[in-house]
Amino acid sequence: NSMLKSHFTEESFKKSKSYANDKMSYGFVHEFYENVRTTIFTVLFVSPWFWGKAKEICTQYGFENEYYETCVVIFLTTIFESVIGLPWGYYSNFVLEQKHGFNNMTVKFWLTDKLKKLFTIGIPLNSAIMCMIVWVVKFFGDNFYLYAWALVSVLMFVMMYIYPEFIAPLFDKYSPLKEGVLKEKIEKLAGSLEFPLKKLYVVDGSKRSSHR
Repeated sequence: NSMLKSHFTEESFKKSKSYANDKMSYGFVHEFYENVRTTIFTVLFVSPWFWGKAKEICTQYGFENEYYETCVVIFLTTIFESVIGLPWGYYSNFVLEQKHGFNNMTVKFWLTDKLKKLFTIGIPLNSAIMCMIVWVVKFFGDNFYLYAWALVSVLMFVMMYIYPEFIAPLFDKYSPLKEGVLKEKIEKLAGSLEFPLKKLYVVDGSKRSSHR
């Protein structure tokens, strides 16, 4: 306690404790909701309905194969999940974070951010990945799970390069870390660990939160 007192005031400790308690309470309720939604609502009722609806839509417009159906399912379920998740996201940012002085977003910025994620990652990227997995299942038969695992592993490594270069800059401003002591220390640490460090960027997240 004596060590902490030299770094934190009584007021900052109480604020931190209050925030941690609110986050924990929110996290408990939200986790319970997610478990109920996933195990009962989505798996047993909603997902089968979406697959049936996707097949119906594809049949109606003459696109009768697994790939089109998969894309329609991804589109419908992603929109659905996004809509039912809005109240939770709104409460987290504009009630909980706002209460403790951390939220810097406006409702307009928050909604725009959601739409960007929806139409750059949520729908097109997930549709492409799921279509590749469907192809693996059809092509490799009983041993599909081995090749599906290999495909997902490769995609994870590919995304490590694609995401910071092309996707992340759509949401935040990335600036090269300026020359100085901090950059030298990071590069020295990376060198000692034989980590293949190529670039260092500073991310400006001040539009979203005042967390440090």
